[in-house]
Amino acid sequence: MIREETDDPPAVLDFDVVIVAVGYERRCRWVTNAHDVSAKRGLGLEFGFLAEGSYADNRTFFERRSYQIVSGVSETTPNVIAHAVELVATDDEFARVLVDISSMSREMIANVAIGLERARKLRGITLTIAYAPS
Repeated sequence: MIREETDDPPAVLDFDVVIVAVGYERRCRWVTNAHDVSAKRGLGLEFGFLAEGSYADNRTFFERRSYQIVSGVSETTPNVIAHAVELVATDDEFARVLVDISSMSREMIANVAIGLERARKLRGITLTIAYAPS
């Protein structure tokens, strides 16, 4: 259930969990870099192919920020996402989650939705979605 929706950017860009795609497009890291987004726990979802273009630079960018790089298109992806949200320590009852869908495939987005739904059963989530046009 959506309780509130706005087109305004969040006032605070410090999140408990940030989920991004790690692919060949440079824009994989644009939102995180341009807005100085910080995360207690970061997940970088890989395609498992398309390791060309800006892939190496994207992977390095997120690894330097301690993001866990995982498959974004695996049957285990939703559980990895749910686990990340469940385990992050917060000062609030709601975990603040940012999902940058800029370079995600439909399968990745579906896995994120399933993972967040699983986590939501155990704790509240405040969700922010970001998108950088190509």
